[in-house]
Amino acid sequence: LALRGKAGVANSRLAYAAFTEVFSGPRWEALAAQGAKVQRPLWASTGVKNPDYSDTLYVTELVVADTVNTMPEK
Repeated sequence: LALRGKAGVANSRLAYAAFTEVFSGPRWEALAAQGAKVQRPLWASTGVKNPDYSDTLYVTELVVADTVNTMPEK
């Protein structure tokens, strides 16, 4: 049960790591010098379904630079 609710955040962190790898280094710098823009990851509809979790669990866990996060109004 200790890992319950952790897979989504873990997968998102892996995706963010891949994002930072792609948008850094000499290859990216060469593209950026020619006008390329960073395509930011979107964490979409990050509301929780499990009432045992905080309403903002995924929002607070996924606050990192250069990302966009959307969540349901409630």
